[in-house]
Amino acid sequence: ATPDPQATGGGRENPAAFTQSEIDLLQRLSERREQLENRGRELDQREAMLRAAEGRIDRKIADMKGLEASIQGMLKQHTAEEQTRLERLVNIYKVMKPKDAARIFNDMDMPLIVDIFMLMTERNSAPILADMDALKARSVTQELAHKQVLPEPGSRPGG
Repeated sequence: ATPDPQATGGGRENPAAFTQSEIDLLQRLSERREQLENRGRELDQREAMLRAAEGRIDRKIADMKGLEASIQGMLKQHTAEEQTRLERLVNIYKVMKPKDAARIFNDMDMPLIVDIFMLMTERNSAPILADMDALKARSVTQELAHKQVLPEPGSRPGG
């Protein structure tokens, strides 16, 4: 009977029992395992950094949404205030004599004239337009036509 190699110490647990190619293979496997473990640690670190970056991005998105809502609110308030201001101007100009209002409109910037005329009724805007400088009146008419919203009697408040 042949002796049991493990019982005599000649088994695979004994490093001397391995061939050089087996030892080389085991070393390569050990190196590969170490590389994989390092790679795994690197991936874990990257994943942690990505989660942290994702959290920062999510917070920034939430902050931006809050900022957007705030800006929207301010824009609505500004638009409402602008509308109120224009309506006050309309009320001022509609109680003036058309000749006096026309003289002021002749020197006014076109966008403001158009905004005011768009809030006036035809009954209030026509006499002012008739008393304005002919070239300026023509320009105002063209601008109003481009807006495709000509004042109509009773169509807007302030008339």
